[in-house]
Amino acid sequence: MKSKKVVICSVLALVLVAAITGLFVTACQNKKNKEVPAPVKAKEVVSKPAIEEKPVDVFPLTGAPADDLEKLGISERRPLSIKIENSSDARPQTGINHADLIYETEVEGGETRFNCLFQSDIPSEVGPVRSARLSDIYVVPQYQGILFYSGANIQVADLIKTTGITDMSNFDGYHRVNFKYAPHNYYLTLDGVYDKIMTNTQVKLDPKYTVLHKEIEAADNKGLEKASDISIDMTPASKPSYKYDEATKKYTRSFNDTVQTDSDDVPVTTSNVVVMEAAYVESPMKDPAGSPTYDTLLSGKGKAYIFRDGYKIEGTWEATANTPPVFKDANGKDIPLAVGNAWYEVIRTDRTVTSTAS
Repeated sequence: MKSKKVVICSVLALVLVAAITGLFVTACQNKKNKEVPAPVKAKEVVSKPAIEEKPVDVFPLTGAPADDLEKLGISERRPLSIKIENSSDARPQTGINHADLIYETEVEGGETRFNCLFQSDIPSEVGPVRSARLSDIYVVPQYQGILFYSGANIQVADLIKTTGITDMSNFDGYHRVNFKYAPHNYYLTLDGVYDKIMTNTQVKLDPKYTVLHKEIEAADNKGLEKASDISIDMTPASKPSYKYDEATKKYTRSFNDTVQTDSDDVPVTTSNVVVMEAAYVESPMKDPAGSPTYDTLLSGKGKAYIFRDGYKIEGTWEATANTPPVFKDANGKDIPLAVGNAWYEVIRTDRTVTSTAS
């Protein structure tokens, strides 16, 4: 019995020694791991890329900044060139305060008609839309416009085709309104217009179709004639005028001595008034009343008066068949327009423009 107890005790002793030895070895390994950590790779030095500033573009017809991605996309679109009536039955018109640029030209019977170019600000509706004229054969290509109109005589229709103007006379947005009578009730809905036409029409604008705009310092106006009231003798029946407001830096438009408003009863205003002298050549075509139509020669050169910031600058205009007019002063220096919209008044060479400082 005694020897059996000795054997058991010996076995227990061996187990205990093994356990203690195992604990000792484990402790040593842990200590070793702590004392000698695994080598750490040196951190790679990565140079940070330079922060690229967001590009700031401008709207091509107003010079106003297009400084975010949405506006940049809009600034690259071709303008919508829409023929708008200006008879007494047409006024007040819808949407004209949204136009970047408006050409006013003489038509039959001493009336005037507008070619409104919309690019930076597209209204939901415009009107009344009326027929195209020979002046549009110049204006539309000069700004790479997309033409919306309600018809044309044979001569104009043929030229629209042969000059390659993008013709939107069959666009599905035309409709008749019930608050005016025909033919002064033909209006155009423009909601989603670019999405509707871009599958069949190239809508990206070529950068060359831009207008020079620039803010100038007060010192740059030294020696210029102040002109806060402008009167334009366009025809005996049509006399547009403008009055400058120093507070808003805008000109309020009147027509035949009455402030012109849009259909929202908001006065029509502009940052620039550009008066261009051009030849009006009688064409073989006549309107239904027998009055002659005119070819308004807007390619070439002529005298110009630019009114901006309450001042008058006399100079010249020059344009080609597919580029907008540029303006030069007596020294041949470019005359920039103020940032904002513009009205172009195209008058005969024998008409008068008067301006006074109030």
